[in-house]
Amino acid sequence: MTWSRESRRAERYLIEVPLRYRIFGEADWRKGTTANISASGVFFQCEETAERDMRVEINFVLPIRPNHKKGIEVVCRGAIVRSESSTEMGSPSALAAKILKYRLLPWEGPQT
Repeated sequence: MTWSRESRRAERYLIEVPLRYRIFGEADWRKGTTANISASGVFFQCEETAERDMRVEINFVLPIRPNHKKGIEVVCRGAIVRSESSTEMGSPSALAAKILKYRLLPWEGPQT
């Protein structure tokens, strides 16, 4: 069977969850929100943009069900493949990152 480039592209899931990310070598985490996620990457809105090919660390939690206290924490390492700067005041920018490595960890929610 021959695969076209389009048929090999990973399916994207429209999932909006908070995430944090940082450029390799930086100590501080930045905040964002996922727009869509696939097996090979994540597209997210953020206030601070990054350059193409920069290496990043990204963490986010996928809840088992909406408003559920348990989920899966996704810990990724990747590279920025696209950056979209907003031209409107107050509108977020967006980044697309290719996932190079990831780990899935059980998440129990915030401890009270």
